[in-house]
Amino acid sequence: MQITARADDPDGGVKDVQIWIDAETTTFNPNGSPVITPPVPSTAPVASTSSQAAVGDPAPASSSVTHSLTPAVMTTPQTRRFVIRARAVNFHGGAVVTQSLVVTVPSSVAPPSPGRVCGRSGGAPVITLDSSLAAVGQRPGRQHIGYALQSGDGVEIIVDDAPGLARTQMLVEVDLDPVGGVTKSKRIEAWAFCQGSFVNAVAAGGAGGIGAGVVCNPLTPANDFRSGCTTFTAPMLITQANTDELWLRREPTPGVWNTAEGIDQSIWPVFGGRRVRFIWLFPRD
Repeated sequence: MQITARADDPDGGVKDVQIWIDAETTTFNPNGSPVITPPVPSTAPVASTSSQAAVGDPAPASSSVTHSLTPAVMTTPQTRRFVIRARAVNFHGGAVVTQSLVVTVPSSVAPPSPGRVCGRSGGAPVITLDSSLAAVGQRPGRQHIGYALQSGDGVEIIVDDAPGLARTQMLVEVDLDPVGGVTKSKRIEAWAFCQGSFVNAVAAGGAGGIGAGVVCNPLTPANDFRSGCTTFTAPMLITQANTDELWLRREPTPGVWNTAEGIDQSIWPVFGGRRVRFIWLFPRD
């Protein structure tokens, strides 16, 4: 930002034009709560153009000063706020200060998700992903993550690039590995915090009855890890604003859904901005 201040005084003459800046920074605790550092009032202007005219010398009727403000590149989540004002002084000792101009530079690094504890008791467990998984989940290109549910189920998570997606968005889909014996329908649901509001869901099941003349292929890179004999819904787009939890569910009996496990808002630092496919690998069902 280039800031210019100008003062005019054809009668008394301009002795000095100054630019003053106070800065305030908001950082974030590990649990996502903001920490505001109050601005420290400046003790000196960041730019000044003082006239050296002595008694009897002509005084400038107009003067200006320019200052370039370049905020440093952010490597941690933080929001900065600059309060900018100008001050002019004439040779008669008069001074005037402009109204403040407030410039806010939002964080270019996503803050951590706010830590919240759900009051739910009993039922399926709610899991927090280890933060170290973000090193894999956010790595460019296709990544594979093995995920063992506490119920004993095993899932492979394929993470892909999703051009155009913000870190606060995610594409989620689900599929099965029928060659490994997983044939019954599976479902992933997106909910707000503590299953407070249903957002959307994706599901996968057998196509035309697996085992009734249907040939399934082993999952390999050559077939993009698709068996060719399942039906699955299109990926759902979720956002951090509406989704805090993903719930993995299974259908051991037609029409009866059991909840295997929930994953809390820790999904966002790991999978935010990515396309995520959950493939149910076992147990046989």
